[in-house]
Amino acid sequence: LLEELGVGQEKPTVVFCDNESAVKLAKNACLHGLTKHIRPKWHWVRRLLDKEVRLEIVKTHQQAADIFTKRLAEADHWKGMKLAGMKKGRARERERERESERERERERERERERERERERKREREREQENRRMREWENGRMRECAEGGAAEDEEEEEEDEEDEEDEEEEEEE
Repeated sequence: LLEELGVGQEKPTVVFCDNESAVKLAKNACLHGLTKHIRPKWHWVRRLLDKEVRLEIVKTHQQAADIFTKRLAEADHWKGMKLAGMKKGRARERERERESERERERERERERERERERERKREREREQENRRMREWENGRMRECAEGGAAEDEEEEEEDEEDEEDEEEEEEE
């Protein structure tokens, strides 16, 4: 694959295996009774050994690939992630950060809604105050109009009385 991509490979690719029997079988070319069930065509890995592939035995607890292929205890999982060069808990930390941000956004939205409700309440109070002021002004205008009409009538009566008095005085 690397040759097809134009990248040469100087050293064989190291394959870590935690199965000692599989490594020994791959390295030992002789066939015996325990391996006669394996067809010869599957022994192709022998042709690749030391040229393109190098098999190395690792202990099971040092096999980083197990985190992808097996169900492990949590401590073994985190150890495998460390062996694979992954940081412990970063995904959880990012998820917690995202959840915290979502919670902060929900709280900001609740606060905006509370502010909108307070503004609606202030608007209703202003409308009620304006309505009371208009009613008060209309009432004062009616009082003035009624009081002014009564005063006009009184003035007209007084004027008529004054005219009558003047006429009487003139007649005398």
